[in-house]
Amino acid sequence: MKNSFFKKIRNLSLVAIIYFFKVVLFFLPIRVVMRCGEIFGILVSFFMKNEKLIICKNLDIVYGKNKFSEKEKRDFIIKNFKNYGRGLF
Repeated sequence: MKNSFFKKIRNLSLVAIIYFFKVVLFFLPIRVVMRCGEIFGILVSFFMKNEKLIICKNLDIVYGKNKFSEKEKRDFIIKNFKNYGRGLF
């Protein structure tokens, strides 16, 4: 997103969604909440293309280009976003 206004709108809408789910999920068991967080993290990963590229570049810088295959990188990125989602909820 090149326009900072749209970036702010995107970020504010994500924050609003997160707080809505926090209120709704407050009364559920912790395992259900963690699973919902994982699903939310996966859904958010579809909208964060730039962040995925940054993660790939960081993996290449730290471990070298030949350390991870493309499938391993994708799995790592999805696991990373799942953990983000769990942390939010």
